[in-house]
Amino acid sequence: MSTGTHHLSYNTNQVYVLFRDPHRAVKRTIYRHPFIACQQTPDHKCGKALHVGFTQHEGLPMYRLFIYEDGKTTRRGKLLTDWFVLEQGVFRTYDQWFLVQNLKDIQCDSQRKEVA
Repeated sequence: MSTGTHHLSYNTNQVYVLFRDPHRAVKRTIYRHPFIACQQTPDHKCGKALHVGFTQHEGLPMYRLFIYEDGKTTRRGKLLTDWFVLEQGVFRTYDQWFLVQNLKDIQCDSQRKEVA
């Protein structure tokens, strides 16, 4: 990325997904630098995801999202401040994802106690 990279806070109303490239029908779970799109316009690139690691809980890939300026495919843009987990083609903030995982664990624990 260029020296013109700035950080941008995540807009919680915006949902980012993997860009649907009709020429790439590969079904992979880990992408190094996939293009991303807004959920409302999945066929229009709006940025790129940068793979940074994996979650400890389920080993899902984690990314930082780089959003292009003015929706153009350029090197200029903004890096979102949040960390994102890619799950079923949708990027969720790590905090959102972690909260859901904790709720699932609590539900499983309460169901086990009811059975016992």
